[in-house]
Amino acid sequence: MNSVLDAINHRAQFFAADAPVSNRLGRLTDEAASALRAVGIMRMLQPARFGGFESHPVDFLRAVHRLASISPSAGWVSGVVGLHPWEVGQFGDETQSEVWGADPDTWIASPYAPMGRATSTPGGYTFSGQWSFSSGTDHCTWAILGGLDVSKRESPLHFLIPRRDYEILDGTWDVAGLEGTGSKDVRVSNAFVPTEHVLAFRDVSHGNASERWIDVAPLYRMPYVVLFPGAITAATLGITQGALEQYLMETGTRPKSDAQLISMAESAETIESAARILFDDVERTFDTVSAGKSVPIGERIRIRRNQVSGVRKAVAAVNELHRISGSVGLRNHQVFSRFWRDANVGANHATNSAEPILRGYGLHRTGQEVPEVLRMGTAPEHDAIPALATNRS
Repeated sequence: MNSVLDAINHRAQFFAADAPVSNRLGRLTDEAASALRAVGIMRMLQPARFGGFESHPVDFLRAVHRLASISPSAGWVSGVVGLHPWEVGQFGDETQSEVWGADPDTWIASPYAPMGRATSTPGGYTFSGQWSFSSGTDHCTWAILGGLDVSKRESPLHFLIPRRDYEILDGTWDVAGLEGTGSKDVRVSNAFVPTEHVLAFRDVSHGNASERWIDVAPLYRMPYVVLFPGAITAATLGITQGALEQYLMETGTRPKSDAQLISMAESAETIESAARILFDDVERTFDTVSAGKSVPIGERIRIRRNQVSGVRKAVAAVNELHRISGSVGLRNHQVFSRFWRDANVGANHATNSAEPILRGYGLHRTGQEVPEVLRMGTAPEHDAIPALATNRS
């Protein structure tokens, strides 16, 4: 049983009522953030020894999907910020204690895009940069920010930064949808980052960063290329599910033509199938790593194909519902109209960009070289791990 999902359902009325308030504010309200802490969604992928639930990843994705179907911005922030404890769980115990020792409800922002520039210095790096799209950042007290070591031509690095070392730039989040995510710019100016607060993206991607520190729970061996995009996919598909539900609620029993009924049925099937495929793919992946096996490159690429294709088709289905919605889709105050905008904004996230992934899948299936970013995501084939269990929250 997914107790976090039960808690979200229990507070569904609050999250639905708060959604337009957060949108007007341009970030999640303090009350919404408190409610998210209460339901525990941000702790689902957090190590149990630091107050987390160490949940099955499908339970996390289902919770994100459900929340996004009620409040798109709250669901989106939960998918993004809720994924970060999974990566912090791959740092050393001392670093994790810095983050969660005083407060296991500490949130960590991002983004991972390598916009920062780092210079090696004794004991660590001097780090500077500016990043856009830091979802939920107003409620976070740490951030994982991507960057490059200017002295080396290597994989990007992830830098774990406390709130005192970065600035949130208000006025940088003015968008057509998902306004309540508060995905503002953040800036770092010549901050010192100790070596123990830095991970190589390649190590995270291959799933072996945590091996240096702990007996590896299978959750922290999940392929990055499956789990991180999976969280964005779950949020986006949750929004499309909410759009379907709002369409049905707001158009009600008004007469519909046969063409409208058929379009609605096809849209519902598309939206629901995309979510089912996402959950099934991640379930199988987790079973694989729990058995101590590596996830083959072909399987990783197939899963990413399913994720981007599912989002593309589900958002197209929402657009079809908007087309046949009549006046319901035209009025900004209608909840369906908000879900329609949020779905299309969510689809524009880089993770949901279909063409590079589909091209990579085509290259792989035709025996050609696949881009490195799609080859990442698990340990080398010969590097097996012990079979371990995890918790269902």
